[in-house]
Amino acid sequence: LGAGIGFAMLLLWLVLGTFGYVTLTNLLEDHLEEHAESQARQLALFSADAILVYDYATLERYTKALADEVGIESVMIQRSDGEVLAQAGTIETPSNNSIIKVKQTVHIGEENFANVILTVSRHNMETTLQQLAIAGFAVLLVLIFTVFWAIRQFVERGVIRPVQQLVQAANPLTRDNCPELKDLPDELARLSETFRGLCGEVRAHLIEREHAERVA
Repeated sequence: LGAGIGFAMLLLWLVLGTFGYVTLTNLLEDHLEEHAESQARQLALFSADAILVYDYATLERYTKALADEVGIESVMIQRSDGEVLAQAGTIETPSNNSIIKVKQTVHIGEENFANVILTVSRHNMETTLQQLAIAGFAVLLVLIFTVFWAIRQFVERGVIRPVQQLVQAANPLTRDNCPELKDLPDELARLSETFRGLCGEVRAHLIEREHAERVA
C-alpha cells in the first residue's frame, strides 16, 4: 500500500512538476525579457541625448557600466549604417539558446539614427529553476518516506496486530478458553465474534470427545 501510494505521488509530482517547470520558465523568461527591454529603452533615451551633444565617451562608460550588471552578456549601440558607436560585454555568445536578445531604436528627431542591442543570459534563471527542481524532489522524497512510515504504522497497529491476536484467539488448541478481544476495528470485531463462536463449539466438541474416550 505504501509503495503504491509512493509511486502514485511520484507520478503526480512528475506531471505537476513538469507543468510547473514549464510555466515558471515562461514567467521568468517573460520577466527577464521585459527587464531587458526596459534597460534597452533607458539606454536608447540616454544615447539620443549623448549623441546630440557628441558625448561618446560618456556613452561608452554608460554602456560598459550596464554590461557589468549581473545577467547582461553584451550591450552595443550601432548606427543605422552599421558603425558601432559603443559596445561592451561578450558580443559573441556560445549558444543562441542561452541568451535573450532585445533591440531598441534610438530616435534623433524623426530619424531612426541607431539601435541599442542588448543580450541577457538565461544562465541564472536556469540555475534557479534547477535548484528549485532539486529542492522539490528532495521534499517529495521526504514526503514519500513520511507517508510510507505513517501507513506502515497504521497498518501495523490497525490491521496486522489485531489480525495476529484474532488468529491466536481463534485457535482452540492454543488456549483453554476462547477470549473476547477488545479494541478491534468494527470489521475485525464482527469476525472475532464469529471466530469466538466457532472456538466455543470446537472446545465443546473436544470436551465431549475426551469425556467419551474416558468413559470407553
